[in-house]
Amino acid sequence: MGIYDKNKKNQLKLSEFKTPFMAAVAVIIILLAFWFVGTLFEPRVMRPSFKYSPWSLSDSNSNILSVRVTDIYKEDSRNAVVSVSSIDPKSISVYPESQAISTLGAGDSRVLNFVLLPVAKNGVNAGTYSFAISVAMNGKMSEMRTSIEVQS
Repeated sequence: MGIYDKNKKNQLKLSEFKTPFMAAVAVIIILLAFWFVGTLFEPRVMRPSFKYSPWSLSDSNSNILSVRVTDIYKEDSRNAVVSVSSIDPKSISVYPESQAISTLGAGDSRVLNFVLLPVAKNGVNAGTYSFAISVAMNGKMSEMRTSIEVQS
């Protein structure tokens, strides 16, 4: 008897592989779902928000970008620096460009406000404008971008 004989009882069938394969795929999907949900709730160094979003220039000629800075590290932070810059500085300026937090306890947070002002001579065109935010804390640099919809 050869291994290709049709009467051989130990021959594997495709249907025998479906159940273990589907179980492995299900386990992988469940693990990925747990990882994704975990990343949604992990602590972040910074959380930006705008006073007006969307920002209607006909209602207000300035806006406030608030940045909540949290010390997610296990030790207290000294002289953390938060910087905000406009990706399009010819249209919208940021004041002040940076602020320092002298002391921030582990797990504590502070809210820093940055004023956004349109600077374009002919007005700011409607659209989406982005800002780069960076936090230097405990020798580590965290960066992110946020954006706002501007309406004329």
